[in-house]
Amino acid sequence: MKKITILSLLLVLLIQTGCLKDKGFENQEYGILNPGSTSSKGVGFNLDAAASYVQTFSVLSNYSLPQESDSALTTIGLFSSNVVQNDIRIRVAYDASVLTPADSNLVLLNRSLYDFGTGDIVIKAGERKASFSIKLLNTVGLSLDTIYAIPLRIVSVDDPSVTIASNLDKMLIEVVLKNQYDGLYYLNFTNYHPTFNPDYGGFDSVKVELRTTSANTVKLYWIADPDNPNMSSSFLPGFKCPSLLQGTLTAFTGQEPEYTIDPSTNEVTVANVSATGTLTYVMSPYTSPPAPSVYDPVTKKITAQWGYITSAEREWTQEFIYIGPR
Repeated sequence: MKKITILSLLLVLLIQTGCLKDKGFENQEYGILNPGSTSSKGVGFNLDAAASYVQTFSVLSNYSLPQESDSALTTIGLFSSNVVQNDIRIRVAYDASVLTPADSNLVLLNRSLYDFGTGDIVIKAGERKASFSIKLLNTVGLSLDTIYAIPLRIVSVDDPSVTIASNLDKMLIEVVLKNQYDGLYYLNFTNYHPTFNPDYGGFDSVKVELRTTSANTVKLYWIADPDNPNMSSSFLPGFKCPSLLQGTLTAFTGQEPEYTIDPSTNEVTVANVSATGTLTYVMSPYTSPPAPSVYDPVTKKITAQWGYITSAEREWTQEFIYIGPR
């Protein structure tokens, strides 16, 4: 679950709930298995949820009061074969006990930094769900390296015929901040190698992620993409750089490119941050005159030309086309 910076950031809210293990669903206590059942109905988070259900919301961040971010829209559902004929009023409240020892990596987000209204949610007569929004009010001073938590629980329902589903009564929202360059991209590229691609030929396009590492840096992560016809079935995703060698899509070990964008000039520089690598990258070591390495804030496109020099130059020419948040 994801991360941030203090300069023009993206906020991601990841919403998790438990899976449907509640025996009430198995023995028809909530009237969900037997359409003719008159047994009690149930309410809980995420009507359409499967096990470990996750929803993602992305908004621009670095907000300070009174400006507000976009809302994270969350849903409470009625688990029943039939709708009800009256409004159902549900109360949602902050509850730190939602966190377990397994959540020791999380830090509770200060309650002054977000708002979810009164917590009173109404499922209207004849309907099966109701949504409410959680607004992040302020992210100034939040840490890039911290995952923040907003723990919520359904604490009451005003209809005695409706039961709170005990396995779906809580929700843990993890708030992770990412910089504006973070996201999913198409990487269009070619590369020069004096032995295995000496004509700087070939061209490929793969899906990759750029993952936040600081306020103005992102690290290349090659994902498994079943839509890529050149992807080997044995491919393992990871922090690596796609390369073309003798016409084959591959990657070198010990190379983990990290891209730094200068916010004042949009100039891009690339460094090798592999813990096991010994190569030092330089910009455009082979091409003269060099191609520009820049970030376009309008299209979010990143172009970069970089490489290294050992006995001879190696170079990559890359174009990152933004798809959306990862």
